[in-house]
Amino acid sequence: GGLGMGASLRSQVNDKNQISAWLTLTTKSLVSNFDSIALLKLAFEKLRFDEKDRIVELLQQRKTRWASRLSGSGHSYAMQIAGRNHSALAKRDYHNTGLGALNWLGDLVSRIEKDAAAYDDLINELKAIHLKLLQAPKQFLLVCEEHQSDRLVEEVQNVWDKLAIPEQTVTLKATEQVDTDADEAWLIQANVQFCSSAYQAVEVSHPDAAPLMVLAAYLRNGFLHSAIREKGGAYGGGASYDGNACSFRFYSYRDPRLAETFNDFEASVQWLLNTEQKPHQLEEAILGLIAGMDKPGSPAGEAITACYALLHARTPAFRKQLRSRLLAVSLEDLQRVAVQYLLEQKPTKAVVAPMAKRDTLIELGFSIQQVQ
Repeated sequence: GGLGMGASLRSQVNDKNQISAWLTLTTKSLVSNFDSIALLKLAFEKLRFDEKDRIVELLQQRKTRWASRLSGSGHSYAMQIAGRNHSALAKRDYHNTGLGALNWLGDLVSRIEKDAAAYDDLINELKAIHLKLLQAPKQFLLVCEEHQSDRLVEEVQNVWDKLAIPEQTVTLKATEQVDTDADEAWLIQANVQFCSSAYQAVEVSHPDAAPLMVLAAYLRNGFLHSAIREKGGAYGGGASYDGNACSFRFYSYRDPRLAETFNDFEASVQWLLNTEQKPHQLEEAILGLIAGMDKPGSPAGEAITACYALLHARTPAFRKQLRSRLLAVSLEDLQRVAVQYLLEQKPTKAVVAPMAKRDTLIELGFSIQQVQ
């Protein structure tokens, strides 16, 4: 049971400046419980905006939960900050789900509690967004046993054909965003650092995406794990290629060090280029990625995943091509993309760190931000 709403977002496969975006409404129930289909429509169509105390309480709960989870996800925020300008989706995520958005949410809660006009502005904007969503074209995914499909499809059509769609024109407010290329440090309540360096990379459809994926695993397995965790004392560290941010990122997790970790990120590339490499290391990195692609799921889970993949143009042919490219990656490919994308570019650096590290981070050239 239960109802859910979320956003499914990906970078377009061949254009990092465009976002493929879908709002999703979800429910699940026993086959006999037809009411869940009508309940999903009712919850979407008849959203209420007249319960001020409840709305303020929900926003306060979200802010409190968000703030309590920061130190557990510090490395994710560091990577998000470092790669924030590498694609349209990376920029959107930084502004909408990053640490600055938590500050924005805190300010919003304070304003709407004290200022009736600010609360009314929020509600009017939510109503406009709701209206825009009602007017948007819709698709349905039904996952069920084959012999149940006819009557369930009929029920979905009967219920959703009655959706009331207002015809008035809706204009949403544009929000102002300030973008910089500075190395950023965000101060939070913590006692360790989370470090990241990010380099502009390519879209996931580009032939170099596969070597960059393998490169991340190769550097993590062969150098970064030992240097950052075993020798450096961090809880974890590595590298990743993100096809949505179109970014190659190094990161450390719960790290007692700072400048030394950034030196290790760069040293991993020199290790690849200037020391003898063993064939089994490449095979290990490739097989790890293939195993991730082939990881089995539940029948329903695989159907849902396949649907979302198609919505975002990650077709079976696309996945087959990516798999073939991964299997064909050579050591020379890794060294070539390491030079092209890492050595020949200047990274953007980011740190999520304790308040006490402010002066040290200023000395290292970081622009200082703080979670309120």
